Formats: sequence, C-alpha cells, structure tokens
Amino acid sequence: MSYIFLIPATYSDLKEKQISLFALVAGMTLGMIKLVLGISSDGFFYAIALIPGLALIICSYIFAGKIGRGDGLALLILGAIEGYRKCMIITLIGIGAMFGFCLVGLIIRKLNRNTEIPFIPFLTAGMVISHLAGI
Repeated sequence: MSYIFLIPATYSDLKEKQISLFALVAGMTLGMIKLVLGISSDGFFYAIALIPGLALIICSYIFAGKIGRGDGLALLILGAIEGYRKCMIITLIGIGAMFGFCLVGLIIRKLNRNTEIPFIPFLTAGMVISHLAGI
C-alpha cells in the first residue's frame, strides 16, 4: 500500500529535489483511510507510529534545513500507513543503504560533505528490501 505513495515521492525527490504534493496527498489519504476503516484500532500504537516522522521534522528545524521537512512528512505518512515497527525497519534499512552509498561516494571522491542526497529513494529501497526479506 505504501508503494502508491513512495514511488511518486521517489521520482519527484530525484528529479526535482522535493516531494510532490500529489505523493504527499496520496500518502495522507491512505493513512486516513486506514485510520477510518479501523485497520489500526489502537490509537496509542497509531500515535507511536508517528514518532519517527515527527522526530525527523523536528531535526529539520534544529539543523536549519540540512534535513528536508518533506523527508519528515514522508516518514510521518509511512508511519501512519505501515505502523511503528515496519516504519522503523524501513527507516533503518534506508539509513543503512544511504550510509553505504555515501561511504562509497566519499571514498571514490564523487561526493563531498556538502553534497545533497535525497532520502526518499533510500526509504523506498528500505521498503523493497523489507518486503523481499519478509520482515
């Protein structure tokens, strides 16, 4: 279900270096449908699922835009759709993939410390890897 939101978000993040409004609205709609239909009946666990996204949004303000607010919104939506556990697994896999990509880029001198790297494609990779691994 999250692919409906993540694939357009990945495309726009890579192409335009921002997340499209369509992708955000699609993700918010999916999250609201899940809430209204009662797929996630426990409000406490639903609220906890939003913590990773809220933390990233707060970090984007603390670090003066070094982390995009769109990335935080995307993670917030991902938490609403997938739940806390799945959201954290996807995020950690995505961060690991981004770390590996940046490490290789720095070693071969294709990246430097000021290079902007989009995060949403790595979230999408985390989603694909978690599905393939059955996590």
